[in-house]
Amino acid sequence: MSRAGTTKRLDRLEAAGLIQRVLDPAGRRSFRVFLRAEGLEVADAALTDLIETLADLSADLNRIRFLSRDRDGRYGEAFDAVFQSEETEILTSAPQAPRMNAHRERVIGSIRREALDHVLIMNGAHARHVLAAYERHYNEYRPHLARNQLPPDVHERDLPLEDLAGLVS
Repeated sequence: MSRAGTTKRLDRLEAAGLIQRVLDPAGRRSFRVFLRAEGLEVADAALTDLIETLADLSADLNRIRFLSRDRDGRYGEAFDAVFQSEETEILTSAPQAPRMNAHRERVIGSIRREALDHVLIMNGAHARHVLAAYERHYNEYRPHLARNQLPPDVHERDLPLEDLAGLVS
């Protein structure tokens, strides 16, 4: 978005009483933008509407048992209420544990790189199908370094590596 577009959007939000712009005391050419209480209410309502819409689109929401999220302030009570109404347990990250999100980000990155970057998702049913296929692949076939190149659902190798020594030239 251009500077002019940003300024125009901020002008409209300020005219609506949703934000407040204050001249930055450190630099006279910039402003600090603050969300007013009315703006926070509008943002919470929009987030709640978005989550409810997504919940309506997802027929499998009742299958979600846990929601793992960090302690970011952008997740308000309205966000949690939508999932708690579906009896989903919300697990928040430990306070002041920045590495905890790294595990989540790694899983999400793996799904994105290995599955979603190669497929154009057409609708919710297609997304569920692609993710179910990736789940099967991840648990039954994909090698894991921490498990000595074994998938999670495999408990031992069919052939010990020593037996393969004569087969590989």
